[in-house]
Amino acid sequence: MAMVLTLAFGYLLLLSTSFRGIIAAIPQHWLIGIQTFRVLGGVFIVRYLQGEMPGFFAIPAGVGDVLTGIFAPLVAYWLYSGKSYGRGAAIAWNLFGMADLVDAVAIGVTTGGPGLIFPLVLIPIYAVPRAFLIHSYSLIGLLRRLPPCDPDTTAQVPWAVPSSRTAGKWLSERNGQLSLPKPGGRAPAT
Repeated sequence: MAMVLTLAFGYLLLLSTSFRGIIAAIPQHWLIGIQTFRVLGGVFIVRYLQGEMPGFFAIPAGVGDVLTGIFAPLVAYWLYSGKSYGRGAAIAWNLFGMADLVDAVAIGVTTGGPGLIFPLVLIPIYAVPRAFLIHSYSLIGLLRRLPPCDPDTTAQVPWAVPSSRTAGKWLSERNGQLSLPKPGGRAPAT
């Protein structure tokens, strides 16, 4: 129930223009890189090896989480550095990470749960829905196919903010003064 409510709340937030603007302003490689924490899903494999968790749940859930977490910084780097395959890899990685979460929840629900005790019970209640939402937010941004934001053309896209790659240059050209564009207008001159 907590998982469903968290997901519903996370998707309802997308109805807010302000929230969508905040999500759009987060660099894609950050949304991907933060999922490195998924390597902690290896705890399921450890519990299986100790005989404390059934393999039909622990192996797919643990291996999927570990692979998602290991590849997160690599995919984030590919996307950040502008590799030609970076966007495609990021989309595939997001889909894999989401499929892993759905698989783990489906196995857990259909088998009556793998016997999670505190603190491991926090994973499906807390970590799974939030990881799924982060994948969703990333995938939405990647599928929009928006061109990189150029600080000199933000007036053309009023909700745009400079990407992290151009923000440093933009700030240095303006003597460190951050002046974001006003909706429907150009950024104030410095």
